[in-house]
Amino acid sequence: MQRGKGRVDLSYLGIAGPSVVHETIEGEVVIVNLDKGLYFSTDGVGAYVWGMVVAGRSVDEIHAWGAEAFADASVADDVDAFLADLRTNELVVEAAEAAGADEVDLGAVPATYARPALHVYADMEELLLLDPIHDVSDEAGWPHAAA
Repeated sequence: MQRGKGRVDLSYLGIAGPSVVHETIEGEVVIVNLDKGLYFSTDGVGAYVWGMVVAGRSVDEIHAWGAEAFADASVADDVDAFLADLRTNELVVEAAEAAGADEVDLGAVPATYARPALHVYADMEELLLLDPIHDVSDEAGWPHAAA
């Protein structure tokens, strides 16, 4: 369903399966897609939006939060672009209803608005793609990359 200015009402987003893991460390969220061998980071508004997704908030609730928290007309478009990045990188999937939401302490709303950004890192791709259960040999030890 289309919303104003080309926005799509996606209802809810959920974490894209068990191969996507995340941790918040001092206000920065680190997300790993073990299937792709990539990791990501976001902070500030992006970290808060990620927390809202994990907490099972609807996309409309996220938009309402942005409109209330910041008096900036670009917030909804910026949040939509950020959510699109999460989908493109296969970190979240669309859902008709809230998944079993994790208990999430969203913390304090960022004091100032900065466009949410998802940073992508591929420097550990080989390590993240290792399969420690199956990549074992007597000669090479555990784990090791297949030749």
